[in-house]
Amino acid sequence: LNLGDYTTFSTIMRMKVKEHKMMKAMAKKLEDFEAESRNRSEQLSDLAVLLAEGDDHIGGGGGGTSGSEILLMRLFQSLRTRLVELTPRRTDLNRETETVLSDEVWSTMVKGAGVDGVSKQKLQEVAKFVFEGRLAILTSPNESENVAKEGREVMDATWDKSFTEVMALLLKYAHQRIDSIKRFTLELFQAHYKAVASAKENARKALVPSNRAEAK
Repeated sequence: LNLGDYTTFSTIMRMKVKEHKMMKAMAKKLEDFEAESRNRSEQLSDLAVLLAEGDDHIGGGGGGTSGSEILLMRLFQSLRTRLVELTPRRTDLNRETETVLSDEVWSTMVKGAGVDGVSKQKLQEVAKFVFEGRLAILTSPNESENVAKEGREVMDATWDKSFTEVMALLLKYAHQRIDSIKRFTLELFQAHYKAVASAKENARKALVPSNRAEAK
């Protein structure tokens, strides 16, 4: 092993270690995401069970805070956080998201849940913002019609469903749609890293014989 071979070998090994770390980190991100997605799906399932059992009391009113209200609030706050994470460099969009989906807006909707028209108006504003103002823009073009369909379904539900039923539907569709966006993005990056690593490996294999030939 001459000096030229050793230098090439050392460079190759450092690059392979770096690529391995990057691939491992990407796999961990995808694994963590899937675990979070499963946990969120369980919360949505628990919420559906609670509502089916009649646990749809919300807004205080002397009855305390129900299990469905707690879950709805957590999923609402999580939705706000996840939408912001989709546009990390757009502080203008994120400020708007944090305003439209603020805890104050949640409180207004909850307090007006038993007052005809109050929650309905706020719910419609929130639904329009989530589906038309964010998800329709962030999703892939071939999914835009499905996003619009889900948004219309939520808007239509505000006319004849309870606050908890509409909010549960909104949160279900929105979180599932964000999961699709994030999964697609992570898998795309993972495929890109694999393709780049493969191309570099092929280039290295072609480089080593060339270096040896030059050394002779």
